[in-house]
Amino acid sequence: MSYEADNWDLDLDWLREAIQPNTKAIVINCPHNPTGYVMSRAKLEELIAICRKHNLILFSDEVYRFLEYCEKDTLPAACDLYENAVSLGAMSKTYGLAGLRIGWIATQNKEIYQAMAKFKDFTSICNSAPSEFLATLALRQGDKIYSAQPRNYCCKS
Repeated sequence: MSYEADNWDLDLDWLREAIQPNTKAIVINCPHNPTGYVMSRAKLEELIAICRKHNLILFSDEVYRFLEYCEKDTLPAACDLYENAVSLGAMSKTYGLAGLRIGWIATQNKEIYQAMAKFKDFTSICNSAPSEFLATLALRQGDKIYSAQPRNYCCKS
């Protein structure tokens, strides 16, 4: 749980208490929409430790990643830090290409990946070729796109 009075900071004590024997996953959105909250690296690592202790999946919606106000606040993808994390990305926010309808998941967990791939086969097999081409072009130019964004203007020194 998080509250505006606490600057939307994730309350990990509340989370620990909320975990039940039937809890399977924790879902986060970071950077958070609509608050803009970005947890610290230490808080993310503590969250991962909680997930690891309880053998929980961490589903991390990261579609606003690289749009943090301060570049130094950009966190690593959760899937790079935790073997049971699933990171969700999309072309819609950071790249401004919502019309392409291109997104992705990344995980180290092959079982989760295979289950998600199998499910996707029942919903949509592929994207349009022009959308895939434009998404690939934008991803390859990511450094230029990020450097064009006005960041670091509010960072505390």
